[in-house]
Amino acid sequence: MQTVKIKDLKGAEYNPRYLSDESFEMLKQSIRELGIIKPVIVRIENRTLIAGHQRTKAMTALGYEETPAYVLKNLNYADEVRFNQLHNACEIEVSPKAPSIRIKGDLKVGEFQRVKNSDIEVLNFGKMNAWVNVLSKLLLKYGEFGCPIATPDGTVRVSAAYAYAAKVAGMDIDLLVLPDDKAAKAVNYLSKQYGVFSYDLLEKKTYQQRFAQKKRLRDGRKGEANSNKSFLFEKYVLPYLKDKPRTLRILDFGAGQKDYSKKLVKMGFKVTSVDPYHMKSGSNDIDIKGNADDFRRIAREIETQGLYDVVICDSVLNSVDSMEAEKSVIHTVYGLCRMGGQIFISGRNFEAEEKRSNTKVIKTEDSLIRFYDENHFSGIFRNGEWFYQKYHTRQDIENIAKLMSSRYEIHFNSQAFEICAVKDRSVPIEDVVAGLRFEWNLPLPNGFRYGLSSTIEKSYRYAVSNA
Repeated sequence: MQTVKIKDLKGAEYNPRYLSDESFEMLKQSIRELGIIKPVIVRIENRTLIAGHQRTKAMTALGYEETPAYVLKNLNYADEVRFNQLHNACEIEVSPKAPSIRIKGDLKVGEFQRVKNSDIEVLNFGKMNAWVNVLSKLLLKYGEFGCPIATPDGTVRVSAAYAYAAKVAGMDIDLLVLPDDKAAKAVNYLSKQYGVFSYDLLEKKTYQQRFAQKKRLRDGRKGEANSNKSFLFEKYVLPYLKDKPRTLRILDFGAGQKDYSKKLVKMGFKVTSVDPYHMKSGSNDIDIKGNADDFRRIAREIETQGLYDVVICDSVLNSVDSMEAEKSVIHTVYGLCRMGGQIFISGRNFEAEEKRSNTKVIKTEDSLIRFYDENHFSGIFRNGEWFYQKYHTRQDIENIAKLMSSRYEIHFNSQAFEICAVKDRSVPIEDVVAGLRFEWNLPLPNGFRYGLSSTIEKSYRYAVSNA
């Protein structure tokens, strides 16, 4: 830990935090009452403020010119973003799931001090193992970046997960000891959400979402053939189609690499499939021409043959990157299915994901840590780009089903949800048209788009008017 001048620091462009005026005033009040109790994190090479954007603004407003800081070096960009996200999450500071940690030895009240690893005593492991795993990896890679807060008796009240991670990593830590009353105030202030995560200002390259596509029906793990089977298809779509006539017209919307579409074709069904970011065989390049042909085929088919009997949308809703994109997918799936037709939709269940991220197994993956905005989008920095995942609450899922049908079933498994619905409700045609126009004009690399909005609108209006 060292002291740095606030004016020499520059904020990270990717900071995903939005802070209201009310929250900013509360943050200033905490500094007035307790002083600076949480060091910021700085990247030494360019003095980038990785974590502590709002705190330094509050300090400046209160007349502070310097702040304690952990100065890290040689960070890769992905880890830099990870530090930022971790320190924007109040769960890392105070949580009912935190481990119980006591610091042994004589402690000096009101001071930052060093604590030997041997003096960190774990009384209870808690239920934050995914967090602890990430923190310990970063500690081993870059050194210290946090300072827990304890009461005079050694009870860690703030950042217990960090103290536990340091214990696991075999590292000493800095510690701030506060009197019981001030420690209680620290818990109160640091357990609050100072603003919310917002990914609106971050770059969104929707075509990067293609990397969410799973290789269905192939690449099973050793000794486990076809481990990437789709729960929606295997549990609901295939059983539904088993005894149905092969004359049914089926649309697989957002078909990924079309593995299940090919399976259905082999079974004798008439299947049309499309994915705007379907990739060329053996490549990560988008098959733009082939995908455009698929879009045109759908427009041609609904104009000449009418809407589809069955529409399938497997794992698409969890790969949208905005509420507008989610709405367009839902309205497109609804719109392309005939009245009385069957709709199948799947996505990721928010409540199940939250439970999964707090597994008792210590060897959890970094990917289990999620940072959600108010609409339950999570931003993940992967392969040098931002990638987004959308998680749906049970109420979200119910709303989607009710929009389409009064006859629906919702099923849940360990991570996902599945909707099986018979279309029997009306949605304003202009809502469907807006969704179709959005989907038929999705962005491509280098500023290009598919540019087929007018094509699908013309065909859809014709299909509806002649139904």
